[in-house]
Amino acid sequence: MSVKHKTTVIGLDGAGFFLVQDWMKKGYLPNLKKIYEKGVFAILNSSFVPITPIAWTSITTGKNSGKHGIFDWSVRKGNGYEYDIVCSAHCRAERLWGILNRYGFSTGVFNIPITYPPDDVDEFFVSGFDTPSIDSDFTRPKKLKDKLLKNIKDYELFAEVGYTAGEEKKYAEVLKRHLKAKRDAINFLLDEYDCDFSIFVVMELDHLHHKLWRFVEKESDIAIEVYALADEIVGDILSRKPDDNIFVVSDHGGGRLEGVVYLNRWLMKEGLLSVFDSPMLRVKYLLSRSDIIAKTYRIISKLGLGWIKRFLSKETQEMFATSFISFKDIDWSKTRAFAMGEFGQIYIHEEGRFEKGIVNKKEYDELVDRVIEGLRQIKDKNGVTLVDKVYRRDEIYSGESLDNAPDIVCSFRDYAYDSSVKFGFEQKDIIGPPEFEDTGTHRREGIFFACGPDIKKIDVDNSLDICDVTPTILYLFGCPIDRDMDGKVAYEIFKDEFKRERGVIFTEKQALAEHKKIFTDEDKEEVVKKLRALGYMD
Repeated sequence: MSVKHKTTVIGLDGAGFFLVQDWMKKGYLPNLKKIYEKGVFAILNSSFVPITPIAWTSITTGKNSGKHGIFDWSVRKGNGYEYDIVCSAHCRAERLWGILNRYGFSTGVFNIPITYPPDDVDEFFVSGFDTPSIDSDFTRPKKLKDKLLKNIKDYELFAEVGYTAGEEKKYAEVLKRHLKAKRDAINFLLDEYDCDFSIFVVMELDHLHHKLWRFVEKESDIAIEVYALADEIVGDILSRKPDDNIFVVSDHGGGRLEGVVYLNRWLMKEGLLSVFDSPMLRVKYLLSRSDIIAKTYRIISKLGLGWIKRFLSKETQEMFATSFISFKDIDWSKTRAFAMGEFGQIYIHEEGRFEKGIVNKKEYDELVDRVIEGLRQIKDKNGVTLVDKVYRRDEIYSGESLDNAPDIVCSFRDYAYDSSVKFGFEQKDIIGPPEFEDTGTHRREGIFFACGPDIKKIDVDNSLDICDVTPTILYLFGCPIDRDMDGKVAYEIFKDEFKRERGVIFTEKQALAEHKKIFTDEDKEEVVKKLRALGYMD
């Protein structure tokens, strides 16, 4: 196949619609404003659980988690109670670049989260921040790694940002250093390769939001400068690719973090989760009640020693992250429901589905209804309801991996509250303050920009969905679209003459090749350290 115009996608992880809209008007983001003035700017709604692994996988497959199989940062091993860190090998749906390669289009991929181990593509592939270390095999072709590191001397997959309260400028400087290195890497790849389709992602805006959201709200210089560098990356690509169709997307938006909900503690209060009563658990309980973890973290942060925790073993980090009490303390023989993951995900401990499951099929629906009704009754200290939306799994997910989905998913005040796998015994209630100095978290409203020779200038009335990105780009290239995709083609953004020349072609679902390895134990430990350092995992 051939195409008149090439396409480049820029991913700004965490960039939210309302913030970007406001800052464009104020002149902070001139390059994004250029796209808006000659093309399209719309809300791109994230997944109901708006987190990086789900959202970027849906963006690049056109499918919901029930089909691509990724529901969180971790994935359960078999039917037991141990979890692996999610990686690209867990994706059960074909990715956009693989489809384009199959139809003869060259592709380049840079820094998308959850893409390690890297895919074999016909031009270039650089895995994202979930790559275990700079020594890992994270590029295709393999020799690209040496060229990249030789030409971009400051290139880092990830560097722990030891955030210290009161040293926000230092934190922002690290983010800016990362963005400058990513910018140089992107420009290097654009000079080296001329692909039919390329996608480049940077994550620093999301990192900014998590630690410095209060500075984003105040429009402080340190926040604007980080955004300005991301906007300059957009500008570089616009100048180097003047004849391309250009898209800018984000996996989710950002907003203030008000607090944390300890769902497992709530489930204990409801009589649905039990822990072992033992001398050791009583010691753990006392340590948890003393709030020693949060106090220690605050002291370490004030001393600027946040980097120390990177050298702790996986087991030690697990102990500290969960305030000593963890899944190992749960009495599964008496537990009917438990929470795992971010933003209110609850699993029913069902027979057959879990090794020690105790809820039979006849009890299942009644228990789900009971939990949903209980969630709707949770109130804060002012007596105001906390849960604003709650769904059964089959209301938001569909597909072959539905059995791996949480049975109940809810949101707390439009995601202003996160959930924690911790039991929160150090708190007076099931609702606690933000953890690990975070002031920001996610919202569903991301961004969608488009401009180029085949894109019209139009105000899109309706928001788009992250699953719409892949079918829209496949339509642009004239490729058949898998009928199993959940997303739709955004026809309204294309020029009329382009639509007259190009119809939509559908095809049946393609079988996914089984060829990828999973993380080694050493790889997993390195990635877990990264995720915890960034606040992505408890």
